[in-house]
Amino acid sequence: MEQTVVPNLKMGVVEDGNDEYIQRSLLTNKFIQALTLNSTTRTTTGDEKGVISLPINMSVSTSEYNENMFVSYLTDFNKLKGVTYNGIPVQTLFFWYNLIVNRNVQSRDSLTKIFKSAIRDNRGDNDINDYFKYVGDMDKR
Repeated sequence: MEQTVVPNLKMGVVEDGNDEYIQRSLLTNKFIQALTLNSTTRTTTGDEKGVISLPINMSVSTSEYNENMFVSYLTDFNKLKGVTYNGIPVQTLFFWYNLIVNRNVQSRDSLTKIFKSAIRDNRGDNDINDYFKYVGDMDKR
């Protein structure tokens, strides 16, 4: 994700075709264009790791600016529905990435808040919806 997928998406490349509309939409997509690779320290090991994140605090709404930027990123994340990279929905790639790297825990650098909002607004792809439905069903037990 860090070395190939995100840099390609920022350039409008989706690997499975260079549809001009998709390319233009990726080049102006605020969610995609704002993604950065940040260095963070893992609390359990103390090792540094690179993590893809947005340039705002995703754990809490610390200001009106942060909230406005979040809404902007969420709006453009929702526009990615139907866009694929090598045949895999882009929303799904980011969901799996967040699940693996951030364990879907809401934190400053995680994308979890984006997915929770996408589900609430019924705009997530099937994998995201299925995951949250599964977790919800498990919590009921």
